[in-house]
Amino acid sequence: MEIFDNTLNEYNQKVINHILAEFNEIDLPESQLNIGDIKNFVNVIAASNSNVPDLQSNAYAMDPITSLDDPTLKSALYSLGSSLFKLTIRGDISDDNIKSAKQLLEWAIKIDPAYSEAYNHLGDCWMRIVGGFEVAISCFKAALHYVQEKADRADPSSKVYFDNFKGDNYFKIGICFIKLNRKGDAELFITIAKNIVSTEYQGFKDIGLKSWDQVFGLLSKM
Repeated sequence: MEIFDNTLNEYNQKVINHILAEFNEIDLPESQLNIGDIKNFVNVIAASNSNVPDLQSNAYAMDPITSLDDPTLKSALYSLGSSLFKLTIRGDISDDNIKSAKQLLEWAIKIDPAYSEAYNHLGDCWMRIVGGFEVAISCFKAALHYVQEKADRADPSSKVYFDNFKGDNYFKIGICFIKLNRKGDAELFITIAKNIVSTEYQGFKDIGLKSWDQVFGLLSKM
């Protein structure tokens, strides 16, 4: 699936599509969703992290949900998965929770296969799994695909949000290419990301960097 992004010029668009053609969009394992299994899984997470109030509030949001048809289920799974991920990278809870976050986000995507935000955070999880950078790129590619569909239908006032979201995916793909020792591809994606996002974007802090200068410093060290 090619990524068509109206924030890019035609040349960059062709180059990006050519590079991303190496990667299939993430294909989740076949499994049958069961609300009982999901709630049991969430209860184990809550019990294992009973001293983390932010996590408890997200886990409690699952209590009223009794069916896979509940329209709030996918958002609850996404919120809990995102919370687990953020608490893990901050060092507030153990690294094992990355795998739990990954499972919750996969379930959210099973419910809504076009859930662009869940693909983005699933990619974040894969970036922290040994050997996971190529799979992470596949997640970010899916996020870009589905967010473009939303952006095309959205009100123009939402442009900054969509530009920041798309830029965040390009940025993370660039970081993956650094880890895969593909300097030219990394520089292209990171440069495009910086040109797309607003000045308020701070996504690089999620990988422990404070500024774009530090981000580009990683490239100079390759």
